[in-house]
Amino acid sequence: MLLLDILRPPLDDRKRTFFSHAAFMSFEEFVWGVFVLAEVVLRRELQASPFTITLFAILNPASSLFSVYFSQVLAAHPDRIYRHIRSVAVLTRLPLVLFFLWHDAVSLLLLFGLFNIGVAMLKPVQSIYMRENFRPGEIGKLYGITVSIAKVFFIAASYGFGLWMDLNHAAYITAFGGSGVVAFVSVLILTLVPFRNWRTVEAAPAPKDLLGFATTRETLRDNAPFRRFEAAFFTYGSGFMVVLPAMPILLVDHLNLSYSVVSFGRGVMSAIFLIIFTPLLGRVLDRRDPVYLSMVSFFTLIAYPTLLIAAWFLRGAAEPLFYLSFAAFGIAMAGVTLTWNVGPMYFAATPQEIPRLMSVHVTLTGLRGLLVPILGYFLLKIGVLAPFVASAGFFFSAALMMRRQARRAPDKT
Repeated sequence: MLLLDILRPPLDDRKRTFFSHAAFMSFEEFVWGVFVLAEVVLRRELQASPFTITLFAILNPASSLFSVYFSQVLAAHPDRIYRHIRSVAVLTRLPLVLFFLWHDAVSLLLLFGLFNIGVAMLKPVQSIYMRENFRPGEIGKLYGITVSIAKVFFIAASYGFGLWMDLNHAAYITAFGGSGVVAFVSVLILTLVPFRNWRTVEAAPAPKDLLGFATTRETLRDNAPFRRFEAAFFTYGSGFMVVLPAMPILLVDHLNLSYSVVSFGRGVMSAIFLIIFTPLLGRVLDRRDPVYLSMVSFFTLIAYPTLLIAAWFLRGAAEPLFYLSFAAFGIAMAGVTLTWNVGPMYFAATPQEIPRLMSVHVTLTGLRGLLVPILGYFLLKIGVLAPFVASAGFFFSAALMMRRQARRAPDKT
């Protein structure tokens, strides 16, 4: 009934936001589907070293360190939010087309890092329009529907690109370069979202905290439930990031999986389960809270590195175990996607707090992105399985931390 309600005319702010957000997410997921094979391309086609792959893993989340600064820019100039969106499109998305001319490992690192700076710039924007234009109690459901729609585009891009790469190992040049056009259009779509209330709020002081460390420290100090939520999420993220340097080494050097197999597992299998479970878990989020859903998701994620470890030992069954691993990943990430993107706003006392909490959330992603892949790089020197064992330990610890917070009834949002 909720989707039918949105489809009914006239197109008010709520419906315009839903359709614009769904279109934006669909184009974004198409681009992410193309880049799902980026690390494998780095290893197999560009002969990147484990250190280069580690740098790639660092550049992606490290760009999130600027999220607090961009939230401060938005708060200082609320009437310029459309200008902010257009700047993201021109400065961080359009440069991807340079990959047509410049297609080595360095260009992939730099252009993809620039793309992710754009992601950090847009996260506070998304939090603003969801809180402003969606009704209370429906954000989880609407976001879940949007993710399910968008993941269809992710599946098409990832598996299609994998099949194309098996036929032509130079196809990544066209795919990565062309993604710049798609990414540019995706951001411009956000200029269709109404920001009536936000554009009239009182402007905040000019931004001073470039990397957001002072803002992050103050926010975590003053908001204890949010601090515990972020501590558990930091631990979960460590489990995700510690395997990044080892993943292409395992898939290419040890399991010798083809592009189509990798794209089917990482793209299709994970996305199918994410499509199925995201709307269902969106209802769970609206009825419970992000702490409970995060706890369940983190426990489920333990199966992801564990099955990859099993694939290393059982080489004859490596392909089905690889698929099962990413099926578990998709189920778990259906919940994590919801709580990562929506969770911080549950801890905001006022709408004006939302960009700051979301930017702190993203900044902590950048901080662990600077530290944890390096840990994974050194664990890789012990053995290719060491990062995956550490990953399972991080997921288990994060789940226990969320379980402890879920028992603090007064702190539930």
